[in-house]
Amino acid sequence: MTAKLLIATTISLSFAFPAAAQGPGKRVATDEAGIRKSAYKTVKPSYPEASRNNKVHGVVVVQLEYDGRGDVTIVKVLEAPDEYISKAAEDAVWQWKFKRSTYRGEPLIVMGKLTFYFSVDNQGRGVVSEPRKFTGK
Repeated sequence: MTAKLLIATTISLSFAFPAAAQGPGKRVATDEAGIRKSAYKTVKPSYPEASRNNKVHGVVVVQLEYDGRGDVTIVKVLEAPDEYISKAAEDAVWQWKFKRSTYRGEPLIVMGKLTFYFSVDNQGRGVVSEPRKFTGK
């Protein structure tokens, strides 16, 4: 990622969050690979029964921010096929934990996005998956 793109992404993501929630510290944006690589605890969203029964499926995109201690501080669902799936994804991401991050000894606030795929298989089971490039499949 070029420096110009990183700066532009950081600026645009900073404005997407309420100013009061941003808190102090240097902010950086990273891609999904960076977010997933720095996570040491991940929770996969559960498939809501109502959504599964109605065969609701689709992509969920979650924007998140975590602080220098690795605690999630902001979660915002940008895209989801229904409100139940949106809530399931949000609840799961709030449980993620990340490696501590600092820059020159100061806490570093990291922003990025996660993608999840919700689908219903031929047997009517709800399946939640991640982009293949992050699962090794």
